[in-house]
Amino acid sequence: MVRCLFPDFFRFLDALEHGVEPWEAYCQRYLVPHRVFLTVYWREIVRMPESEWEARVRQVRPADYGDLRAALAVCDLVAEAHTTLQHAQAVAGAATTPPVYLFVGFFSPDAFTLHVGAEWAVAVGLERPGCVARTPLLLAHEFAHWLRRVRGIAPPSSVAEVIVEEGVATWFAQRVFPDRPLAAHLFVSPERLQWLRDTEATLWQRVGRAAALTDTRDIRAVVYGAPGEDRVPPRVGPYLGYRLVQRFEEQLGSRTVTAILDAQPAAVWATGPLRA
Repeated sequence: MVRCLFPDFFRFLDALEHGVEPWEAYCQRYLVPHRVFLTVYWREIVRMPESEWEARVRQVRPADYGDLRAALAVCDLVAEAHTTLQHAQAVAGAATTPPVYLFVGFFSPDAFTLHVGAEWAVAVGLERPGCVARTPLLLAHEFAHWLRRVRGIAPPSSVAEVIVEEGVATWFAQRVFPDRPLAAHLFVSPERLQWLRDTEATLWQRVGRAAALTDTRDIRAVVYGAPGEDRVPPRVGPYLGYRLVQRFEEQLGSRTVTAILDAQPAAVWATGPLRA
């Protein structure tokens, strides 16, 4: 099921333009109708005090969302989401598809999985530039994360495990959209992908020093990139994870989608040049 929240966010923006008090407009038109999801999102994903939520709402300017409105006006995002989920389900041989939330948040990752009530779900935060166009690729990617959760594979808790998890999701999304280049699935430019290939051996050495780290900030810095003089460049983790899954696939002897989606992180990591 695709749950479309963004029309209510636009109703909130419309109310602002008619002079309604911001937090009141937000609560009445957006937060209250979607309280369960938005509360879990703020608590588990944003992880900021609730006072910051209200403060951010009061800073909203409707004009800042003009590009998002325009992008959504020329596509049927819900239909695209349904099509992607059905295709991913067929590729995975899954019995069902995840609940999906298409919403507008604050400080959101492009897409993520989270526990909403008693079920794992997928969410796409549309506020980042270009996210509407990327939604099919994001959903295919997150489908793999979701399926691993519902099949009982624990959420990753170390740098090594997150690298494997990202690699599995990237590998799977490429099976869902084989016509799209690897750079698109990694969300990098072709030039960045070539650089990752050229420097792979060095990147493994840098990541190896941090493979066992479990602090959330360390994981984000190593896997996705963070500012700093000795920082790991952006998107290194997903690329190295994809390379690990390629090696794991070679050891399997065939392209067994189920075997890769169900693989434990340690088994995939063991195919690489390092050990967790």
